[in-house]
Amino acid sequence: RALGRDLGSAGRAADAVEAQRRSVALTDSLVATDPASGGHRADRVFALTLLGDAELAAGDARAALASYRRAAPLGEAILRADPDSGSPLDRLVLARAGLGNALAAAGDGDAGVEALRSALALVERGIARSPDDVGRRARMARVLVD
Repeated sequence: RALGRDLGSAGRAADAVEAQRRSVALTDSLVATDPASGGHRADRVFALTLLGDAELAAGDARAALASYRRAAPLGEAILRADPDSGSPLDRLVLARAGLGNALAAAGDGDAGVEALRSALALVERGIARSPDDVGRRARMARVLVD
């Protein structure tokens, strides 16, 4: 996953997308091997979100929308099964924020705002659950600023 982000930062958008696709394939195989693992499923949500980020940075809003739309329901399912889990909540925030940005980039500003509001509601939920977690507050603030 870091490779995809590094490639994107270096201006190699197509390579970043390909690296993130490989990451999604790897997490898919991990989930297939151990479908009960919440950690593997949360990693899959994150991999799909990073793929969406790379696709959006490469200018492919349609592909990004598809990736974020795959990630969000998976994150929601994990949270329904374990509502107190922090990592899946953080990853769902990223998926919903990415979805909002992709919707706006695709020209659907109203739906983009709704997705971003949904991400903000999750941020508030996470902060309320662990108000003294400075790291979470900082991560969530970065999501909102980006």
